Amino acid sequence: MEHRMHLRVARQTQNLKQVTRFYTCVLGFKQLGDFTDHDGYNGVMLGFENHPWHLEFTINGEKVEHQFDANDLLVLYPTRMET
Repeated sequence: MEHRMHLRVARQTQNLKQVTRFYTCVLGFKQLGDFTDHDGYNGVMLGFENHPWHLEFTINGEKVEHQFDANDLLVLYPTRMET
């Protein structure tokens, strides 16, 4: 049996609409899915079709207590396709 891995990076946010707009309109990500009221959370999955990863952002009405600093990075590198 062949196993394939899929990476999901999840983060809670205070403004789901703003985050979604940034990743889709500015960075060109696609909305791969979403959910409403799953155990009190709403969320969206963003990424690119047929890629082995996606980002998930959730909101549940609670204040997010992230302490952002210079080490909070998400780095995506473009890859060159072999022809």
